[in-house]
Amino acid sequence: MSGNILTMDGELNYIVQWFNEWSELQRQDFLPILLECLSPEPYVNGLVGGMAEASCNDKPMSLFQCRVKLFREWSSKWPQNIKEKLSEKVAEIDPGFGDKFTSELQTLMTNGNGTNSSAPESDTSPAAPVAVQDN
Repeated sequence: MSGNILTMDGELNYIVQWFNEWSELQRQDFLPILLECLSPEPYVNGLVGGMAEASCNDKPMSLFQCRVKLFREWSSKWPQNIKEKLSEKVAEIDPGFGDKFTSELQTLMTNGNGTNSSAPESDTSPAAPVAVQDN
């Protein structure tokens, strides 16, 4: 029986709902995770790496950690248009977060993240929250 399988739009709706519920601090923690998902280049950040490899053998994961884990699983298979929808929706919910996300993404695309300093510069406009890249 396949009644428990979510569509990509269903997954997106859950992420948007969770983002709505998150505190300012949780949204700040989510920013590098979202950048990692939506950046056309690999994103390296100590917090992201630490959260990805965190082991909570002695205590259960928090609800936020479970949601981030699901987001990582789901977003890894999303096409670019779903990722763009997510960035648009979170920017609508929290314009300050959207501005910071766009700024960080443009900085990554312009300067790279230290792992590939020879990356070409991008023509991303401030109105476009996510650059489209064909894989």
